[in-house]
Amino acid sequence: MVWKGVGYYICDVQTDEGGVIRTRHSLGCEHIVGYHPEDFEQDHDLWQKIIPEEERPSVLEQLAAVLRGDQPGAIEYRVIHKDGSLRWVCNTPLIKHGTSTPLTSYSALIQDISDVMAHKQAAQDLEQRIIAMTRSMDSTDGILFEDLFNLADIQHLQDDFSNATGVASIITHTDGTPITRPSNFTHLCINIIRATEKGCANCYKSDAVLGCLRLDGPVIQPCLSGGLYDAGAGIAVGGKHIANWLIGQVRDETQTEEMIRRYAIEIGADEEQAAAAFRQVPAMSRARFEQIAQLLLNLSTQLSNSAYQIIQQARFIADRKKSESEREKLQAQLAQAQKMESVGRLAGGVAHDFNNMLGVILGYTEIALGSLDPASTLHANLLEVRKAAERSADLTRQLLAFARKQTVIPKLLDLNETVEGMLKMLRRLIGEDIELAWHPCSGLLPLMMDPSQIDQILANLCVNAKDAIRDAGRIVIETDRTSFDETFCAQHEGYLPGDYVMLVVSDDGCGMSEETVSHLFEPFFTTKEVGKGTGLGLATIYGIVKQNNGFINVYSELDMGTTFRIYLPRHMDTDQGEALAPLPAEPDCGHETILLVEDEPAILEMTATMLELLGYQVLSAASAEDALHIADTYQNPIDLLVTDVIMPNMNGRELANRIKSRHDGLKLLFMSGYTADIIAHHGVLGAHMHFIAKPFSMPDLAAAVRKALID
Repeated sequence: MVWKGVGYYICDVQTDEGGVIRTRHSLGCEHIVGYHPEDFEQDHDLWQKIIPEEERPSVLEQLAAVLRGDQPGAIEYRVIHKDGSLRWVCNTPLIKHGTSTPLTSYSALIQDISDVMAHKQAAQDLEQRIIAMTRSMDSTDGILFEDLFNLADIQHLQDDFSNATGVASIITHTDGTPITRPSNFTHLCINIIRATEKGCANCYKSDAVLGCLRLDGPVIQPCLSGGLYDAGAGIAVGGKHIANWLIGQVRDETQTEEMIRRYAIEIGADEEQAAAAFRQVPAMSRARFEQIAQLLLNLSTQLSNSAYQIIQQARFIADRKKSESEREKLQAQLAQAQKMESVGRLAGGVAHDFNNMLGVILGYTEIALGSLDPASTLHANLLEVRKAAERSADLTRQLLAFARKQTVIPKLLDLNETVEGMLKMLRRLIGEDIELAWHPCSGLLPLMMDPSQIDQILANLCVNAKDAIRDAGRIVIETDRTSFDETFCAQHEGYLPGDYVMLVVSDDGCGMSEETVSHLFEPFFTTKEVGKGTGLGLATIYGIVKQNNGFINVYSELDMGTTFRIYLPRHMDTDQGEALAPLPAEPDCGHETILLVEDEPAILEMTATMLELLGYQVLSAASAEDALHIADTYQNPIDLLVTDVIMPNMNGRELANRIKSRHDGLKLLFMSGYTADIIAHHGVLGAHMHFIAKPFSMPDLAAAVRKALID
C-alpha cells in the first residue's frame, strides 16, 4: 500500500507469555521489505530475522513496553530487504483503549521512511561540512579540501580533464597523499613504480613539490620517480594551501628507455617490465604540455576562488545561526526570569497568608501554655503544636527569602571575616570525611548586607555539596573581587556594570545535568529523596542574592562537580549601615498605652491578648481608618503604635506618619508577614525602624515592644 509516495502496512502481532508467537503482515509488506505475507506465515521468526542485530534491542524494548500495558511511542530502525539492501522503517504501536493486560495481541503501523532518513543524513553531512568550513584557519590543518567540495563532482571534473588532454591527473593533500582516485594513470607509474616502496615514496615527494603554491604559473619538471614530465598547481583558500592538482606521466624526445631501466634497478622493479611499460607512455611536445599545465593552473585558481566563496558563505550561515541561537538563548533567559519573578510573587503571597495563620496558632499556644501546669499532658501536647508551628514558620521564611520579601537588617561587613566566623560550624555540618578548604582574597571591598544572609547562603550550599559527594570529597570556599563594564554586560544577560565581591563554593561531587541546573532555583524543586529536602534551600539563596542586587551563576558537569559563583555589589558609602542592637533576651513587661492596628481579626485579637497579659493597655483598631479615629479621639497619651505594614487603603508607614503628627513622641513598631511595601521595595529595613516579623511568640513580642519604647 502506497500513499503519497510513503509506503506503509499493518502488522498484527499475537503474543503469549511475554513473547511474539505469530505475526500477520498486510500486502504492503512486500513493497517495503520484499517478503510476501505468506513468507511470515511460514516462518514465524522472520520478523526478527530481518532486523539487524544491533537494531533489535530497541524493538524488543518497545515490545516489552506494549506487553506491560504502556503506550510506547514510535521507534525508527533498519530492516534487511529481501534483496539484501537496508531500509529505514518507523514502527508505531496501535493499541485499543481499554485493552486488558497482559496483552495477547496488538497491531503496529510499519512505514517506509528510507527517503526521510536519507534527507536527514544529507542534512547532517551538510552541517558537519559547515562546522568544518567555519573552523579556525590559523594553520593548514584547520581546513581540508574534502570539507569544501563534493568529491564525486571533483572526480568527474578530474576524469573529464584527463580524457580531454591525454594526461594523467590526481588531486592530493599538500604532503602528496591522494584525495581523489587517479585518472589515466599509466601502467608504468601505477603498477610498476608505485608498486615498490622506494618508488611510491619518491612519487609522494614529487607530488608535494609539484603542488607548491605559485601565482606566476604552474610548476613543470621531471618526476622524481621515473623522470616523466609532470606539472602541478596548488589549490588555496584565503591564502592557505590546502591541496595540489597534479598532471603528467608523459614523455618527450629527451627521455629514453635506458633511463627508465636504470631507475627500475634503483627502486627494485623488474627492468624489462619497466621498459615495456615506458614504451606505452604517451608522448607529447613540451609546448603542448605547457599549454595543458597553464589550463590546469586556471582550473586550480577557479577552485581556489570557489573554495573562498564557500568559506564566506559558510561563515555567513554560521554567523546567522549563531545570532539566532543567541537570540533564542536571550528569549529563554527572559522567560526564565519572568517565570522566577511570577513564582516569587506567588511564594511571597502564600507565605504571608501562612504567616498570619501561624501567628494565631503560635500566639494562642503561648497563651495556653502560660495557664497550664508544665507537668500536664496537655502542656506537653501544646509544646509539640508549638514546635510544628515554628518549623512551618521557618519554611515560610525561606519562601519569603526566595520572594525577596523577608526582613533584613544590613550592616557594613567584610566578607572574609563573615565567612571565617562560619567555618567552624560548616566543618561540623559537613562531617569529617569531607575536606573544607578556605581561600580568601585579600583587600576585599566592603558589603552592605545582613550577615545572617551570608550564613544562610554558606550553610545551604555546603549542605548541598555534602549531599552531592558520595563518600570522601572536597568543598572549596573562595572570595575574590571583580568588575564588569558595560560592554561585557551588554553581551551577557543578567550582568550589571560595577564592582563586585565574589563568593565561590565548589565541590567535587556527582554534578548535575543541564536540565537539573535549569530548574535549580525553583521553589520545591529537589533531586533529593522524599523527606530529605524541602526544595527551598537554593530558592532561598536566589532570593537573598537578588534582594541584595547581586546575581548567581552555576557551572556543573556530571561526575565532575559543581561551582556556585555569587556576585554581590560593593558598598560605596561607608557612613551608613549601623545595625540594630540585638533584642534583650529577657525583656520586662510594661504598663504603657499601645495602639494596635491589624486588619486580620484573628491576629488582632491574639496580639491584643498577648499585650494585655504583658501588662499593657491596648487600643485595638481593625483598619487604618479606625486607628486614625482612635488617635483623634483618645484623650490620654499613646506611647506606642504597633501596626501591620500591608493594609487596605493605607499602609502602615503612611499611617504612622499621620498619627505621629498628632501625638508627639509616639514610638513605632511595624509588623508583617512580609514587608512588601517597605522592605521588598527598598530592599532593607532602616536602622531607625523597629520591626517584628510574623509569626512571633509572646517573648519575641514583649522584647520588641520594650525595645521600641525605650529607644
